[in-house]
This record gives sequence, C-alpha cells and structure tokens, in this order.
Amino acid sequence: MRVYCAWYSGYARAMLTIFRRHLNKCKFAAKGRKHRHCNCPIAVEGKLHGVMVRQSLDMRNWDAAQRLIRDWEIEGEKTVTVNDAAERFIADRESARLSAAMLGKYKHVANELKEAIGSVPLRKVSVDDIRRIKEGWKLAPITAQKRLERVRKFFQFCVDSEWLDRNPAKLVKLPPAKYMPTMPFTDAEMEKILWAAEFIRKLE
Repeated sequence: MRVYCAWYSGYARAMLTIFRRHLNKCKFAAKGRKHRHCNCPIAVEGKLHGVMVRQSLDMRNWDAAQRLIRDWEIEGEKTVTVNDAAERFIADRESARLSAAMLGKYKHVANELKEAIGSVPLRKVSVDDIRRIKEGWKLAPITAQKRLERVRKFFQFCVDSEWLDRNPAKLVKLPPAKYMPTMPFTDAEMEKILWAAEFIRKLE
C-alpha cells in the first residue's frame, strides 16, 4: 500500500509504503514484501514530511496499519508513551469508582511501569520489557500472579484505546503458584463442632 499526501503550503508530496516483514517460517517468505496475506509483522518505509522513515509498526493487522499511516500523513506521527497511557489508565480507573485499596494497587502498577519504561513509546514496548519488570518483583507467587493480571489490564486498556495492536503482557507467563486445598473435617473435628453447636443451643 502506498499513501500520498500533498501539503497545503506548496505541493510537497510525501509517500509511505507499508509491507510485511516475512518471518523465516512464513510459507510466503519467498514471495517477498509484495505478498501481504499472512500474519507476519508490518513495517513502513518512505518519506514523511521530509524525514525518511523505516521502522516496524509493531502491528500485524493490515487495516489497522493503513489507518495509522493515514493519520501520520495527515497529522504527523503521534507518539503515545507509557507515561501518557498510564495517566489515562489511572483516570479511567478513578472514574470506575473502585475501592481505595484496589485503586491503590492499579496506581502502584502504573507508577512501576512509568519508572521502568515511562518514556518509551507504547509501540516500542516488548514482551521482554514486561518480563524484566516481572523478574524484579520480590513477591509470593500468588501475589505476583495478581500483579501481572493488573499489568495485562493496563495494556489491554491501551489496545482498547487503539494505541496498540496487541497486548505484550499476555505473552508473559504467570508465575506458578500452589494453592492449599481445603480439606474436609475429620470425624473427631465434626464431633467437636456438633457438641459445641448443641451446647450453644442449650444456652439460648
């Protein structure tokens, strides 16, 4: 796909081309970049407002990539950073009227992401970035699972806001956690419970 744009101040023409960067395992790799009917990552190259551009879009959806490039041509590239998204995420959580405790947990996650990768554009955040953050947690496995779920909710919020094409945190595995099963009462324990119940009944 090629996108053309004429500036109003003169007719300086800008042209960007999006294409698939075929993975080695892609059965269409031999057909080259002109073949787009696969799920390989999408990249862009060309000139945008006088500046040469060649980069990955961190996208696989062709229609979404087309919309993004049209926006770039009309308005210039808008970079949403993790800091920007974190502020919007917390505002959204606050509007949901969550309990103070739950809101505090979301704020903790947002602040942690801002401190670790706040200035990074959202589309540049990788799965490995999330893994590295998780590796720094000194938490019990169950607590780590719950925190990672909140990180996933943050990035899903970004996907729903159309700032991202995919959720990088979904590919980070939850830490294993063992849950202690609730065992049934023994016969001796049941006998004590029934005795206590009968004793309380007599006192009433």
